[in-house]
Order: sequence, then structure tokens, then C-alpha cells
Amino acid sequence: MSDPFCEVETRIDLQTSLTSLGEDAAFGDAETEIERILGLRKNFYAVLKVGRETETDTIRENRRRLIQIIGTADCANKRAEDAMDTVEKACGVLVHPAKRLLYNRYAVKADFDDAGNAESYHEWEARHANDEVKIPGWLETLLSFRGVAFFCVLLVSLLVLPFYFVILILTVIFCVPLHYLGKWCCPGHMEKAQERAVEKFTRDQEKAETSSALENV
Repeated sequence: MSDPFCEVETRIDLQTSLTSLGEDAAFGDAETEIERILGLRKNFYAVLKVGRETETDTIRENRRRLIQIIGTADCANKRAEDAMDTVEKACGVLVHPAKRLLYNRYAVKADFDDAGNAESYHEWEARHANDEVKIPGWLETLLSFRGVAFFCVLLVSLLVLPFYFVILILTVIFCVPLHYLGKWCCPGHMEKAQERAVEKFTRDQEKAETSSALENV
């Protein structure tokens, strides 16, 4: 079975006048690049002259080079603005992992040869934005049986329960004052410590009263 991505890259190579992609890509003058970009505006890989496996740094570098080239065109050239906008959109998608993955799905089915009538990526993305999330058929069948959903919830709860106990223990250790923690764990020791503290306070009071009496004699 042929790899659909290879077919996409083959179309990219056919549509670009150069066989080099990525870091080895060569670009023409402003008018040449504007014409090329607008003709391939729906094929983001071809616009930036990169391949499916090209690193994001190389994609950004090609985008920078193209922006510089297009920037030398006539400021009043509306096509230059459109080309620059296309380059920015292409780079924004291909350097973002999730968006790039979605674009690859779109690119497999897109007809880049029919540039005029082909659906753009943003049209395709908008059309699929409201698609319902479909669960696997086997899971839907399983959940249709009575009690299965409750069993699944119970199973998940049992798996999560140990984590709750760990959190509770950590909360008790770090949030409950050590005084109360010691009182709960070693009540006898805490009572003796309190008795010693009371005895010491009583002795200090007696000494203070004795000293005061001797001074008054």
C-alpha cells in the first residue's frame, strides 16, 4: 500500500520548480516567489518548501527568508500582501504540533492539483470543528448493557482511592499541629510533659514568693 504522505510530498516536488526542500531550499526574486506562493497557497509544505519531517526551526527560517524576499516587492502590490499572509498562515500551522497533525490529515485528502476549487485547510478545519466525537463501536456496545457504566465508575473509583489516602495522610502530617499529633499518638508522654511543666511553674512561683518574703523581713 502506498504511503499517502509520500504522495503528498511527491506532489510538492512536482509543484515546486526546485527539488531541494528544507534547509537546502532556494528561493527566487519577489515576483517569482509571490507567483509561486499564491499558486500553491493551499499546500503549506510547498509554500515554505519543506517536507513532512522538516524541523520547526527550518520551517521558521524558510518563513523568515520568504518574508524578507516578499518585503522587497512594491508596497502597493496587493498580491505581495496575500503571499505574505499565506506564508504566515503556513508557518503558524506547521510549527504547531497539533495543528500540523490536523493539516497532515487534510493534506492526504486534499486535491492540490485543482488549486481553484480545492477546499482550503481553514475551510476544512471549520467544517470539522463541530464534528461529534465518536466512541469506538465496541465501547458503545459494552456501555449499552445495564450496570456496565456503574461498574466502570466503581472500578475507576477503586483505582483512584489509594491516591486519596496518600493525600489525606500528607495533609494530616503537614497541616495538623505537632502538638495535637503528639497528643493523639502518645497521650501518656504528653500528659507527663504537661505535669512536669505544671510542677516547674509551681516551684518557680514558690521560689518567687519566698524571695519576696525574705526581702520584706
